[in-house]
Amino acid sequence: MVQPTKNIKVDESVHRELERLKRETGAQTFNDVLRKKLGIIPEPKIDKLAAYLPQELREAVKEIYEIINESGDFEKTVAEENQKNHLVFSQKKEGREIAEIAFSEEWFKVFYRDQSGMMSLCGIGKKTKPGIKYHTEKEKDITLEKLKKNIKTKVQGSKRRWK
Repeated sequence: MVQPTKNIKVDESVHRELERLKRETGAQTFNDVLRKKLGIIPEPKIDKLAAYLPQELREAVKEIYEIINESGDFEKTVAEENQKNHLVFSQKKEGREIAEIAFSEEWFKVFYRDQSGMMSLCGIGKKTKPGIKYHTEKEKDITLEKLKKNIKTKVQGSKRRWK
């Protein structure tokens, strides 16, 4: 879907402030700056990002959040991609993205920076007709414990590889 382009007239002081906020937040565009400042893209708070998930998935993704967070000293930001919020974990010093969690109303997906430097899927939690299901990139219908172990292994490996 092509995004509409709108022009907003601002004076020089507003433009300078938008430029400063763009640099400060690492935003790519003024649109990203405004989306963050207006609260359209939420803050990197797991409770807000997981708010629409079913209870069991909310609890699971909070545990996964803690596993990733404890794996390193990360800066957390929120990006929007394909109309989904992504919680991004980046190394503070290098700024390199190590992991991210994408959210919808019925699933979450966890990604990590793989050996080739690409962001790869390492876990999914989703609501299905029979109930909640968890998958890794290789296995379907696994336990939450197995999913958490896989995510921890992948994220810690990524952290070591990309420091």
